[in-house]
Amino acid sequence: MLKRILIFLLGILFSLTVHAKDPEFYRLRIAGNRWEIVNRESFFEGRVTRSIFNQLDSIYKDNPLSYELIYSPKPQSLKVYAQCSFDFYSIRDNQIIKDYKYANRGYTCGSLLFERNNKYHILGGLGLWNSHSDLMQFDSLKGSWEFQFIQNQPLDYFPLGMYQNSKGIIALFGNYKNPRIPKIEKENAGYFVDLEKKAWVPLKIEVDEFEISDLIEPNLSYFYETQDYSFFVSKTEKAAFGWIVWILFEKETGKIYLFEGTKDDHIFISPIHEFIGNKINYIKYLNGDYADGEEVQIDLDEVKKNSREIGKIVLLEPTTPTKKSSTSSFLPWLGLVLLPLGF
Repeated sequence: MLKRILIFLLGILFSLTVHAKDPEFYRLRIAGNRWEIVNRESFFEGRVTRSIFNQLDSIYKDNPLSYELIYSPKPQSLKVYAQCSFDFYSIRDNQIIKDYKYANRGYTCGSLLFERNNKYHILGGLGLWNSHSDLMQFDSLKGSWEFQFIQNQPLDYFPLGMYQNSKGIIALFGNYKNPRIPKIEKENAGYFVDLEKKAWVPLKIEVDEFEISDLIEPNLSYFYETQDYSFFVSKTEKAAFGWIVWILFEKETGKIYLFEGTKDDHIFISPIHEFIGNKINYIKYLNGDYADGEEVQIDLDEVKKNSREIGKIVLLEPTTPTKKSSTSSFLPWLGLVLLPLGF
């Protein structure tokens, strides 16, 4: 009898151990009309099939967009966000169902889509005439995105990289841009968006060897978020760094690591980026031929093993609340029906 009980308890312990290792982070970015090069039938471990992309392409055939998919394991929900629009969908029984009930467009290119406490949000966005860091939450009952007031929000700011940890959102580098003034300024560090205190807090990046902001090149520097890391890849064209640099930002600790192994920048032009746990799957084009490629994977846990710690992110004291500009008074419009906006 005791032997059976022991076997039963060991079985439960094994089950819990295996379950604890299941990934908690699933993201998929797809470039419309370019995903067909990918030679597999499903993504997210079989949860999303190619027919989903065909459905999306048929909706946006006149203006192909990039799509971002998010799978949340606890509620087991699949969502799709169409970049440069507010369109938001659920996936059920291999069909897309539109949750967003309106037709507004613009100022949302590059938004960070994330789920927190079973609610979906987008942060920041770009348009031809506007850069912003607005936080919006999806109201499933109204079928609309609702503006969330966060004090000390920097105006005209759009980060280069954003990621979520247990306390809030880290927004790194980027620019302040407003062509109406005109205004173009570079942000050399970033902010922490404290979602508990509802406040933007400035931060600094402590690295003794060099300034990470000096490694940023327009259209040649990108961030990729996984479960535990934000992965920064930059084609610096600086010989001291081997022309290409890989840097890991550990999301919970703020520690920064420099990878010192062999690296490339093929991830930049991939038509897909699939993030499961700390693994990134993407397409490496062969011989410069955009019609021929192979799928490769980066495991950031392995990248960290071959990296050395070089610094950390430090939060600073909150600044005086930023006075709202005249344009910001129109931000609550997202919960209303508006005429479509251009971008």
